[in-house]
Amino acid sequence: MDAFGNQAAPAPRSSFPNSSLHASSTFKNIFRRTKSSEPQRWKPPALHPFTFAIAIATPLALIVTLVLLLRRSQRDDGIIFAPDINALPLSRTFMYQYFPTILAVVFSIFWAWIDLETKRLEPYYRLSEEKGALGKDSLLLSYPFGFVPLVPVKAFRQRHWSVFWASLALLLVTWGLVPTQAGIFSTEHIKRSVPATFDVSTGSTPLKQQADSMSLKYSLSAYGIVSLNETLPPFMARNYTLVPFRPSELSRKDAENVETRYWTAPTTLYSLDMHCEPALPFNKGIKGWNNSGCAVVGLQMGNYTIGEALAPGSSIAYQAFSAQYIGFWNTWGNADFYLSPSCPTLKKHSFFAAISRNKERDTDPAKNITAIFCEPTYYAQEVNATVDTTDRLPIRVDPLGSKQPLSDTNNIFNTTLMEMLLNGGIPPNPPRGNEPPNQKVPNFNEQVMGKGLTWPSDRQPMVGFSTMIDDTPLEDLLDWRVLSRSYAEAYRLFFARAMVEVFNGNFTNIKEVAGSRSMATDSVVLEPLFTYIVIAFLGVLTIATIVLLCLSTRRTLKLYSDPSTLGTIMGLVTKSEALLRDFEDLDCCTLEQIQQTVQQKRYQLVSQQEQINLIERPSIPAVNRQMTPQTVSTLRTVSTKAIEKPVRPVEFSLRMSMLFITIFVALATLLATVFIKARNNGLSLPSQNKFVQNLLENYIPTAIATLIEPLWVLINRLLCLLQPIEELQSCNAKAKESIDLNYSSLPPQLVVFKALRARHMVLAAVCSMALLANVLSVAFAGLFHHDAIAVFKSAIFEQPYDLSFVTINGSVGPVADRSGGTGGSPSGAYSGGDGRDQFYILESNLSSGTPLPPWTDENMFYLPFMAEDFGNATAEDQFESETDTLGARLDCEVIDLGDLRFVGTAVGTYGSILNKTVETGNSQANCSSNPNTYAVIGPGNTDRVCENGTSAMELVLTMDALDANATQDEKEICMGTIILGWIRNPEGSCKSPNVTAETAKDSLFVQCQPQLVHGRALVRVDINGRLVKSPHTIEPARDLTEHDSREMFENGPSDLIAQSNRYIFTSTKAPWHNDSFPSDFFNYFLGRATNDSRLLDPKQSLPSLEDIQRPIQDSYATLFSIWLGGNRESLLVPRSNSKSGPITGWRVVNEERIFVSTALFGIALGILCTYALVACMVYLRRPGEYLARLPTNLASVIPLFAGSTAVREMGEVSGLQKKARAEHFEKLNSRYGYGSYIGIDGRVHIGIEKTPFV
Repeated sequence: MDAFGNQAAPAPRSSFPNSSLHASSTFKNIFRRTKSSEPQRWKPPALHPFTFAIAIATPLALIVTLVLLLRRSQRDDGIIFAPDINALPLSRTFMYQYFPTILAVVFSIFWAWIDLETKRLEPYYRLSEEKGALGKDSLLLSYPFGFVPLVPVKAFRQRHWSVFWASLALLLVTWGLVPTQAGIFSTEHIKRSVPATFDVSTGSTPLKQQADSMSLKYSLSAYGIVSLNETLPPFMARNYTLVPFRPSELSRKDAENVETRYWTAPTTLYSLDMHCEPALPFNKGIKGWNNSGCAVVGLQMGNYTIGEALAPGSSIAYQAFSAQYIGFWNTWGNADFYLSPSCPTLKKHSFFAAISRNKERDTDPAKNITAIFCEPTYYAQEVNATVDTTDRLPIRVDPLGSKQPLSDTNNIFNTTLMEMLLNGGIPPNPPRGNEPPNQKVPNFNEQVMGKGLTWPSDRQPMVGFSTMIDDTPLEDLLDWRVLSRSYAEAYRLFFARAMVEVFNGNFTNIKEVAGSRSMATDSVVLEPLFTYIVIAFLGVLTIATIVLLCLSTRRTLKLYSDPSTLGTIMGLVTKSEALLRDFEDLDCCTLEQIQQTVQQKRYQLVSQQEQINLIERPSIPAVNRQMTPQTVSTLRTVSTKAIEKPVRPVEFSLRMSMLFITIFVALATLLATVFIKARNNGLSLPSQNKFVQNLLENYIPTAIATLIEPLWVLINRLLCLLQPIEELQSCNAKAKESIDLNYSSLPPQLVVFKALRARHMVLAAVCSMALLANVLSVAFAGLFHHDAIAVFKSAIFEQPYDLSFVTINGSVGPVADRSGGTGGSPSGAYSGGDGRDQFYILESNLSSGTPLPPWTDENMFYLPFMAEDFGNATAEDQFESETDTLGARLDCEVIDLGDLRFVGTAVGTYGSILNKTVETGNSQANCSSNPNTYAVIGPGNTDRVCENGTSAMELVLTMDALDANATQDEKEICMGTIILGWIRNPEGSCKSPNVTAETAKDSLFVQCQPQLVHGRALVRVDINGRLVKSPHTIEPARDLTEHDSREMFENGPSDLIAQSNRYIFTSTKAPWHNDSFPSDFFNYFLGRATNDSRLLDPKQSLPSLEDIQRPIQDSYATLFSIWLGGNRESLLVPRSNSKSGPITGWRVVNEERIFVSTALFGIALGILCTYALVACMVYLRRPGEYLARLPTNLASVIPLFAGSTAVREMGEVSGLQKKARAEHFEKLNSRYGYGSYIGIDGRVHIGIEKTPFV
């Protein structure tokens, strides 16, 4: 009977092999050491000063690196630069996109090792103290199995400072540093500069050659800039021109692999200042205005009446306003008014301008006139200029010197030539070349008339330029200051555009200057807030490491080897018989019962005979050292040696397993959903704030991945804890596979290889999951990136027009050389002007890339499906919907020369050139060519000379009915017919000037009839209605049916075609020429379409119709669609609700969106799915329920073997190193098991014992 009254079978200790604590061991002499060979105390590598040096140096190095990178990022606007960061290869993006996360993860594993060792060895440090430690501060400590965030709190309360600082450091690294560093780097669009050398042009067109070499092309460009928003030529702004410059050869080589966005270099700026004063009215028998010695008299402005004909027989009437411009020069004799007779020569640059309202009734008093005299001052100025490299347009200019006036002696530009051109509008003999055959400066007549302004002559282009330059309301121009500003802007634009032709990009002569290259590029920048947070974490981490180092160096650890296995713990207590007796009856107790027994007792590690022993120190009087009644009651409760409620970790329960699996499946589902939603159009930005973006896109995903890791680490540690006992379940386990199996001294992430070698597959899988948590952190950190894409949003559109045309008089239209047109009331597209806008638009499109008119492309006009004021739209928005298309096809056939009746009109005489009978179907009509197109002896406006040798002439003829009494059908047949002719005259115009059958015998004549075509297409346009991509044809274009004609026209399409012919095939005098340059617009564009001068070159044979059929059709189709699109407001009937309702379509918004990396998504999804599978496997192969409590601390481990004989043969183990200990166990050759056994005290125990006693 024992002390508690329990009957126990006698079990003398000597009956067990090697059971006596004092029995001689077979191997004792082998491992006995002399005093001089006393083993060296063991120091954990994780807590070695060298390890701490790395732990301190690393964050300090990172702090320095981050500070330097942040300073560089703020100084240089980034650390990595590329036109598109997302397009960089992995070798360029790895260092900022993945390496920081990998480094943080590796550093967290490194700190997990330090933290684990600190927590695991804290009981041994406590037991190594001079007075030992209470059980609650030593044997009962189980920090490695605590929840990571709560460990620092518990350690702080217990005043276990080493554990506090180590666990705090781990928390900072794992849950602070790892997710936060993911927000350090972001991308921005920035501009950066580097030094470079440039070549500045010093060449220009000589002053004396400008009159003969400069054509009117620059006036067309100026018109396009004002009217069509044409792209400016290189080195030009609307108010100045720069002398061209370019990178020198060396700079070009340096910039070969860099996409330069801007150039900055010193150069010369050319512009003008305008000084204007109000004109002072006077009346000395005749009304006039004067100022500064100049006078203007005889103007009738203020007395015109709205609706009054501009001239007798004119179809143009005065509108609400009238304007006048009078320049100084009339050298060419083309100006209607000029100042030279009434101004001193010193005022030769002066001009007069005026504007007034017109009277509403003829009886009204005269209106007041706003009149000014202005004088431009042309100057040059040295500047430091920045231009965009894509189009060479100026971005910024900074003056380097004062303005230097251009005088007659140092002027590089013929200002007199420009001022004569602006006053008369028509040069006498403009140079011919392969360019638009424009004979006068565009005058904006049609656009200005649309604003309600008329002026008495189309030879005053500056009226139109000044009115349209900034689209100022006409009422505002009644203020002389506003009028002065408009003329100043118009003059500057015209002068700047002319100077472009003077320099002409000529780099024959250069000078070298120093400048800089700037790149508009993507850059990787450091976000200051996240950087400072990371630096703060690293700073606190460094402090924690230093404190931990100090604590570690001041503490003593009385161990000769790592107490990482059951065997080493057994070796520590093998000679402490009193302690073993205290613990041997605790084998079936719960952890709470053990805590009650052990927590107030004091224990200590002592060195005895080259061994380390764990002993109990007296902490209370000896009389009270006996077990308390509560302890006795507890032991009696468990004396039956049956575990009342076996336990296993709650993490292996069904509820927790289902929770883990649900979390992983939910994350995988969420990730897949995000990926699917982002695959096509991305996800909307959560905020425009960069910090919020980084928080949601980088920090939170990384934090989620970081939070998953502790779950696997905890499961891993529990498996590592239970794996030796699992091996002992076989009751035939070798020591190296059980009691000497070490899984607890390494971080869980590093146990995987050991587990694989031992074939512990579940443990290896869980270890791999802990490792994959770090990979998941890297994947989540780079999962999202930004890109700009087009996003489709449904929209409803109100069509502004029906596909129906207003009533049109096809006989009304423009005449090439005058603004009055054909006469008659305005109709359809025509309300005045020379009808050349479609040519100017196409030329600007071909030369400068200017967009075609809204709702127009090279082939068709598209019926607008939305109004220009679509609500809440931005300039970047686009719109897409189905709509009707309308175009025209030109069908041509060759005409036999015998079918033409040449009138024989003398060259230079107004009148028709030829007549022809035109047949269409069953009808025919006698037609005559438009008399406004007649032959002249040679090129030029005034001083024409005849051409010797082989000459050519091109005829572009619209037709009218020959008989004044022709029927309407005959008129329509003629108006719908075009005759094109190309003639070769071997004798030249000096010998045979008239166009006759004889001079035209070497010719090609074709007769063409336009046909309207109709279809449907899916069209995408910008906010202004301009097409932004090629339309998708839904119904191919086809000829109009009778039903189409009835729906679109009241009287059929013939009048629309007739009026369009008067625009597209308008032609002035047809000259004989011996060069290969065009004389009319249609042949000019035909030459651009063929890229060949064969049609125009008198020295080459004529092509066949087959050779030019396609270019003719393409040129015509483009000009027709431009004409129709440009005049849609005048031609189409406004929308009627009875005909059509709203239509559906898409609003296409260009947005910066969030996208998911496919590769990283695959990695992350694979890891999460693997997590779910491994979680299932862990649950299915979880440890059984056979333990009274989890052996998470020394107090719960020692009772497992306290009553066994196995612990009694561990006498030498505590003094052995790892290798010697392994040899010791191998020589013992014992097998071990876990189960019931008869202890040394003769009672039944449950725990670890040698085989076959268990």
